[in-house]
Amino acid sequence: MSCFGGHEEQLYLVELTIEKLKLTQEKVEDINDCLLVVKVKLIDFPILEISRQDFYFIKPGQRDSDGTLEFAVGKCCLFTKQPRDLMRMMQSTPMKIGIFCAGDRFPIAQTEIPLSGCLCDQVAMASNDQDHLPKPYILKGGFHLLDPGETPSGIITLDLRLHCLGKSFTTRYQLRPKSFLFKSDHDEHEYCVKRVLPPGISVDQKEFDIMKCGDDLLTKIEEECLETEKPGEIKEKGKGDIKKRKGKKRRNKR
Repeated sequence: MSCFGGHEEQLYLVELTIEKLKLTQEKVEDINDCLLVVKVKLIDFPILEISRQDFYFIKPGQRDSDGTLEFAVGKCCLFTKQPRDLMRMMQSTPMKIGIFCAGDRFPIAQTEIPLSGCLCDQVAMASNDQDHLPKPYILKGGFHLLDPGETPSGIITLDLRLHCLGKSFTTRYQLRPKSFLFKSDHDEHEYCVKRVLPPGISVDQKEFDIMKCGDDLLTKIEEECLETEKPGEIKEKGKGDIKKRKGKKRRNKR
């Protein structure tokens, strides 16, 4: 199969993460701590707007000593395309990125990034063998920003991944009262998703603590979502020490 020989539509997933944003000191002084929005135009998609303000419980971004802002926010999009059409779009249309203050129509800084490379192998593998999906197309690194007057204005660090999923993609899930587990056919790991209510909704403190996200709640999430014990060990309730099981190991039923 050549790059332009794929006439059957394939299922694709594109993931775009804005990792870091570093503006020059002059630009930082000009924006006066405004809320920043990154707008991305990728092939024929609608403009993607990426902002840390999309999340209620995310902590305000703090710049480090050299002025770099840890953005760590992204978006993903699932779509279908004929491989040849996707290749032509990627080769002829660079990805355009603009940095805006929220609500403004004109960018603080901007850049264009060519999408080079080929997905021939990825398309062929996804079409022929659904059990062995190809590695994604990856564009990763830091890219220089210019303001509308062509003055250097900073650097944006991003990670773009384009996955070819073949004709279909399956996800397994299990519903729970306040969460759910899911996994794909191509990943042995299981993932737990918990709901987070936005501010202003009245709930008691115990339920609110359960719904919060954060590394400090890993133990609670493991207890509710994973419900597993260490192989060969069992912990008695009310005691701090762990006793070894005797006999054969027993696997927990999921």
